[in-house]
Amino acid sequence: MHDGDRGAAPTGDPPFPGGAGGAPATGESASLVQAARDRLLSRLHLAHLLTPMERQTLEDYAALHSAAAVAEARVCSVRTVQKHRENARRKLQCHTTQEACQLLALSDAEEIRNIA
Repeated sequence: MHDGDRGAAPTGDPPFPGGAGGAPATGESASLVQAARDRLLSRLHLAHLLTPMERQTLEDYAALHSAAAVAEARVCSVRTVQKHRENARRKLQCHTTQEACQLLALSDAEEIRNIA
C-alpha cells in the first residue's frame, strides 16, 4: 500500500446495487435474503458427509467463536481445529465458517423436524 492510498474510497460498484449507502432497497433485500437461504437449503444434504470431529468442530466454533478457544476446550492444537474446520467448509461448499455453521444448524433443525 502506498502512502497516498490510505483512506482512499473504494472503487467499483457498491456491494448491493440500488440501495443508498451500499444498503439494498427493501425489495432487493428480501430477494437477496431469499437467495442466500435457497443456496444454504440446496446444500443441506451435504451435512451427512461430515465426520463426527468436523461436525463437533463447527458446533464448538459456533459457541466459542475462535479456533484457539475450541482447541483449548478440546485440549488439542489450534492447527487440528483449523484443519477440521477447513475440511468441513470444503465438504459443505461454504466460503466462510459462519456459513458452514448456519448450514449445519439448518441441517440439524431439518433432521429434528423430520423425526417429529
